[in-house]
Amino acid sequence: MAGSATNIIYLPAFWDQHMHILIFETTHFEAAYPLIRLFDVPGNQISIFCEEQTSRQLQWLLHDDASRFQWTIQSPGTSRRHFIAQLKQYIQTRQVDWLWLNTVSDNFILFAGLRKQLPALRMTVTLHALRSYIAPPLSLNLRRVVRVWGKKKMRARFTEYNVLSPLLLPFAQQHLPLTTIHTVPGGIFEEEKYSPAPAGLLRLVVPGSVDIRRRDYGFIYQLLQQAELAGLRLHISLAGGPGKGGTEWISRFRRFRGEYAQISCFEEHVEQPQFDKLIREAQFILHPSVLDTVLEDGAAESYGSTVYSGNFSDAIRHARPLLVPATLPVDPFIQSSVISYTDCAGLLDLLIQLHEHPRQAERYQQWALEVSRLFTAEAIRPRFPLLFSGITG
Repeated sequence: MAGSATNIIYLPAFWDQHMHILIFETTHFEAAYPLIRLFDVPGNQISIFCEEQTSRQLQWLLHDDASRFQWTIQSPGTSRRHFIAQLKQYIQTRQVDWLWLNTVSDNFILFAGLRKQLPALRMTVTLHALRSYIAPPLSLNLRRVVRVWGKKKMRARFTEYNVLSPLLLPFAQQHLPLTTIHTVPGGIFEEEKYSPAPAGLLRLVVPGSVDIRRRDYGFIYQLLQQAELAGLRLHISLAGGPGKGGTEWISRFRRFRGEYAQISCFEEHVEQPQFDKLIREAQFILHPSVLDTVLEDGAAESYGSTVYSGNFSDAIRHARPLLVPATLPVDPFIQSSVISYTDCAGLLDLLIQLHEHPRQAERYQQWALEVSRLFTAEAIRPRFPLLFSGITG
């Protein structure tokens, strides 16, 4: 796995010293959690600015450790502009060494202004949808014009970034020259929380909101139909509430009635405890990813080159093998825990083999566990000396 790809070597003044790190997060709590764990060592102070729902998910993941961090939570009645003003005031009244903006999804011009107003503070931005940030298409829509302008200001002022996979590095390096770009992963493995996959009924889980921009739900429906015709006992769980186009698909899945193949889904947001439970109960994560999509501001993104799926992070955190389309680019570091299929018939044949030969399924699960062990905090830190030099767990 690539470490930090750099054009500029950033040697902070607090090298090998304890730090006060402030993590700003709005929606991608699952990618903020690894940062918290990676920086969480004796002597470091961690502050977290996040939305109310994000705080619930993070505090569930952190359990008793959550009380050791300083939380500032944006309430539903507080505007983002006011919350960013709180962030600035917090930094100015405390000795913060490092601001990590793990998600910036709006008010880009205010974050560009923050960078200008606090020139001495180290700031890192995690990018989730690269083309939307780097090359958003022009639009006559006033709101989008303001967003595009704000992103341009940010690109002119920020010099340190993070992307969630080395697969995204080529595009980022090409379009963000003279910047430092890290590849801190969006998933972290904690052995003490690991639950082996249960035996018995073959269970697949599809983590994440039911969103047609991200996954091919027609493929899932076809798999259900073919499994039913083949007499394969199979259960698929959709571990997420409705996203774009999700309500219609959830309704269609609820009408499906099979003697052998079954599916469960949710009409509301799935909280983290239930989400984790559904993954623990499954032997495999099914990720029928689309390849090309539009997520933000009309920008065309490509999975595996400008955007990276959080399902890979789910697989790392829970040590579960992934079932993905053969056309989807996969990080070589996790390749041995990924099973590729070319079409629905091919995947069905594989599932029938796994049903008839459980030991084969166990081997895939063991390989997934071995891959996840490459993503413990102790294994990740040495790969990023510019970020975690001197930090040991």
